[in-house]
Amino acid sequence: MRASATCFLLCAFIASGAGLPVKHVLATEAPTERVPFVGCPSDGQQGPTPPPDDAGSTPALPVLAARHLAYYATSDLGVLAPRGWSCFGLVGSSGSSIVVTAIPHVPEEVFKGNFKLSGPAVQLTNSFAGTSGRFNIARVAARLFPEKKWFVQLVIDEGIMSRSDFEFAPYPRDRLKRRTSADVEFETPANEDGMGTNSLLTRDGLPIEGVAILAEGEEPDLLQLVVRLPDELRRLAPVIIEALRLRGSR
Repeated sequence: MRASATCFLLCAFIASGAGLPVKHVLATEAPTERVPFVGCPSDGQQGPTPPPDDAGSTPALPVLAARHLAYYATSDLGVLAPRGWSCFGLVGSSGSSIVVTAIPHVPEEVFKGNFKLSGPAVQLTNSFAGTSGRFNIARVAARLFPEKKWFVQLVIDEGIMSRSDFEFAPYPRDRLKRRTSADVEFETPANEDGMGTNSLLTRDGLPIEGVAILAEGEEPDLLQLVVRLPDELRRLAPVIIEALRLRGSR
């Protein structure tokens, strides 16, 4: 079922890009190719880590989508993003992130504090519930996952954060698509704050699309992906999001 849904999504991308009706594309098998691999350096509590040499098998996409994308990976995380961009990773006690941007940046900029990204960017973050990542997970759960209110309450009961630190409702301007109780897509409109700016991205004149996916169990780790693309590449955002679902963090 997941594979057929992905096929429909990617074929729909091809149809819209080529000016063909979706049903025509679905009637034939779209040729696929694997996207190129790009290794990304990372830095954090344990010091700098060089980029990995290989990610193994990169995603195979229909050619018209694949030719615009690459698979960027640190030793911890991997994500699709437009070809020719730059990337770096961040690693800490709370989890890890990979950041891919149209304009090059380095981790040292983030370490200086108050760093925010404007313009096109992709960020994937894996927050760990058993570490300080629980604070970010609780904030996201309060906004998006009412069934995880018990986890938010556990964090409040620690006494480090209070109930007033949490908003138990979605951002008012965000548009949400709830796939399951633990999988929510979102779109934060241009020039607005929302789930899209619950990241290194600051609001600007482009919307931010993304998804938040919680792991099941007593420690609901969180994968959060935010994608801000220029107008001519925006149709790639659903492809990037669906690829994350199929591969997880790697």
